[in-house]
Amino acid sequence: MRANTKIPATLIPGDGIGPEVVEATVQVLDALGSPFE
Repeated sequence: MRANTKIPATLIPGDGIGPEVVEATVQVLDALGSPFE
């Protein structure tokens, strides 16, 4: 896998975790510059 490859991921709020946890997770991934889309 190349370093600039985007990795598709799905987060479903309420599927075992709360929407506030999903929102915080997305903020952390964005701040880290992770390759998830």
